[in-house]
Amino acid sequence: MRIELSTITPLFIGAGTDKVYLTSELLVKGNTAYRISLSKLLEENMDLVEEVAKSSDIRGGIEQLLNKLEARKDEKHAIYEIKLPANTSSRISSPRQVKEFMKDVNYVPYIPGSSLKGYIRTAFVWSILQNNSSAYMRLESLIERYVQNRKELPKYVQKYLDILLSLERQTKFDEKESKYDPQKDLLKLLILRDMRPVNYTLLLEEIRIEKVNRSRSRRGNFLVECVEGTFEGEMLIAPNFDVVRNKYKKEFDEVVKNIFGEKVEKEEFINRTLKIVKEFTNFVIKNDHHFEMGDMELKQEDDKVLVRLGAHTSILYKTILSIIKDRNSWLYEQLVRNYWRRSAYNWRKFPLSIKLTSSNQPVGWCALKTE
Repeated sequence: MRIELSTITPLFIGAGTDKVYLTSELLVKGNTAYRISLSKLLEENMDLVEEVAKSSDIRGGIEQLLNKLEARKDEKHAIYEIKLPANTSSRISSPRQVKEFMKDVNYVPYIPGSSLKGYIRTAFVWSILQNNSSAYMRLESLIERYVQNRKELPKYVQKYLDILLSLERQTKFDEKESKYDPQKDLLKLLILRDMRPVNYTLLLEEIRIEKVNRSRSRRGNFLVECVEGTFEGEMLIAPNFDVVRNKYKKEFDEVVKNIFGEKVEKEEFINRTLKIVKEFTNFVIKNDHHFEMGDMELKQEDDKVLVRLGAHTSILYKTILSIIKDRNSWLYEQLVRNYWRRSAYNWRKFPLSIKLTSSNQPVGWCALKTE
């Protein structure tokens, strides 16, 4: 099945913790910034490098070299160009780090299929916790025990949520003994190809952090490359779907029933998955996540499914808290006010902070269409 993903708000998918560069590598002209190739720039200015090598004052020579290279930067040294939203150029005059968007070897941005699969995974977990009371109670018990003991719990919660989608039989969850095999995960039966751009624009966005329990905002200390545009990919059923279903029939039927509420045939699996995703997105929009809407209003359409992808969204964390808030107000308060308390404030509102772009938009909202 062919899928088309169109951004509604700027999307950021990081290329890794080491994929950052300084704003000094940009050449700004009007509302466009050019990412300069330092190797190209140095190749054309080897005479300046040789001057530094011959200088007795290496430190002073390097400083002079950088100043002269800055003056010789040109569009011909550019790897790619980035659009600058209003007021952004004034904020990159001093050196700051920029987080780079995921790109291929030709510096063309793309959206990894794993990014969309992560959102689907959260939708499946949400559906199980909403429909299966025993699964929810086991999660609540796990969180409550670690909250009371003031121990770190994120890795154990993540392990438990992964096991909810495992086709390997788990009679009882144990933080240390229970094992999770990614190869026996239900989502291994859903293939999502990386999505390539039909059209796109790279943007340099500054993420602004709004503290919910304060009247003032704190400007984000990082810049990110975002994209706007349309991307195409494929969503397919894995060739070994029938083999896996037959091999783990009892476990497969149990996990599928927990997600969809009934047995689902192979031919219906993708469409039923998209239906769950649409229901989950409605939950995201209607619950506490509405703090992050900024100045915009989102509505589902009949022929499209809204999803939120990329970094700085914290969808899984906020989904778990929203479910707990509806069912156990005491535990919710313990989590929000005490366990994850970052300062001495007595009052906590969820979420603790929201992240918006310079144009007051939440990052990562996209519309998914299938053909």
